[in-house]
Amino acid sequence: MSQALEFSFGLDKQLSRWLGAIPVLIPLFQRLNVISIINRYCPCAANVDEGTVALILALNRLMAPRPLYKVADWMAQTVLEDTLGVPAEKLHDRRIGDLLEALHPHLDSIWKELVHQAMACYGISLSFIHYDITSIYFEGAYEEAEKLEYGYSRDNQSDCKQVNLQLNITGEEGIPLAFEVINGSTSDRTTPIENMHALREVLEGMPIGEDIILVSDQAMLDRDVILQYHQQGIGYLGPLPALKEYEEVLMACSRTELQEHPLSYRPKRQKAGEPPIYYGVLVPVSISGNKIEGTVAAQGLLVYSTRKAQLDADKRTSLLDRYLARLDTIKRHLNTRKYKNAAYTWEQIHKAQSNYATVKELVAVHLEGEDGQLVLRFDIRTEPMALAQERDGRYLLVTNRPLSAEEMMEHFKAQDQIEKRNQTLKGPLRIRPIFLHKQERIESLIFLCMVALLAFSILEMLAKRAHIPMTAERILDHFQTLAVVYTRFKDGSCWKQLVPLSAFQNKFIQALELPPPEIYLKHINLQ
Repeated sequence: MSQALEFSFGLDKQLSRWLGAIPVLIPLFQRLNVISIINRYCPCAANVDEGTVALILALNRLMAPRPLYKVADWMAQTVLEDTLGVPAEKLHDRRIGDLLEALHPHLDSIWKELVHQAMACYGISLSFIHYDITSIYFEGAYEEAEKLEYGYSRDNQSDCKQVNLQLNITGEEGIPLAFEVINGSTSDRTTPIENMHALREVLEGMPIGEDIILVSDQAMLDRDVILQYHQQGIGYLGPLPALKEYEEVLMACSRTELQEHPLSYRPKRQKAGEPPIYYGVLVPVSISGNKIEGTVAAQGLLVYSTRKAQLDADKRTSLLDRYLARLDTIKRHLNTRKYKNAAYTWEQIHKAQSNYATVKELVAVHLEGEDGQLVLRFDIRTEPMALAQERDGRYLLVTNRPLSAEEMMEHFKAQDQIEKRNQTLKGPLRIRPIFLHKQERIESLIFLCMVALLAFSILEMLAKRAHIPMTAERILDHFQTLAVVYTRFKDGSCWKQLVPLSAFQNKFIQALELPPPEIYLKHINLQ
């Protein structure tokens, strides 16, 4: 009898279970001590401890996000039952709900320990921290959730209630540091000082040993915030809002003078050999408060961007064309029906000026004559147009720390890291939409998504350090094919065979010095 035939006689059934990125992700969660930290704050008498349930949910967000009621079905398709020694049916709705409620009183403390563990394990720089806000929308009434409000939606879901999420990440590696779920109607500019207090709370007790500079966008860097940063000794870097008070500084140098000072920063998409995009000179800037009295001196970087100049010019041309077209329409209707009346005609002109306020100063408008004999003339104003063209492409970065022009530009441009992290929360981790009905459970689920984001960011950082310049999303995609074949025999025995690793999977596991994937085919202690 052939071996194949003998094998088939003893065979009961074969099935495949997904291993995926488990060999990559579990070592990260182990180094962060996720299970043991959560269990210390949330001890329980259940068959499956809170830390293990939290780990499963974080793995699900990273590998194949599902609604919470489908997590058990997903787990049954993976090797996690063997790895964790936990039957998938234990991850039912009530068990997950119990976890979310148990976590809620301890979210800040658990997160602080996880961040400290990450900093200690991986030697992450804290010299620059990037701060931003995003919104997370919800469907449903949520009448008892006080933080869920209608507000400015970054998801274009203005008809849905939302919370806002404050997020701070490290500058160089993009590692999440501090986050807070706040009211969905909160204005960006009211948050920076409270955010700084929350950040200090997370970093308390950590041997920082360096001055922290907080990088943010202009929405969170208004005049009063800057004054408070100076008063409290907080380092900052970001763009000033476009206000008339700064116009003189903004126009302090001609475009020719600015283009004598190219900056070395290059976007990743810029091809080698292309001319510089950014130019800049350091200038002093005086900043006075709005509601807070006082004036402070800051260091400014007057930036000229060739790409922004083109965008500014194109936008102005488009608006100006529409404004002139509207004026021309008024002119063609002149002395007919309502347009016989000068007052009504002026009303229509003022509406057009209101609709195109950014370009109205570029056009001289004259309406003359008596009712019924009106004459409308409009012409481009040469000097304001020349000034607008000279202003194209300019903006001001400011800081209260002694940074060079190159450092200011480089670290401000790294602000796109936090935008990418927010996109990760809303994309691969699928934090939205959320259908939970209790605010406490909502905040706990956001916390678990943040734990997943922490692992996601560390994975990307480790790949970079191993000279594998690849996003964590692409890395996880490369491990999608990793599976295990379970062969069950009639005598009750089972043979588990890992499918061959791809060249990339093998290279990555070796580069990061990860344990062999085979160890996850049986129960291991992850604490």
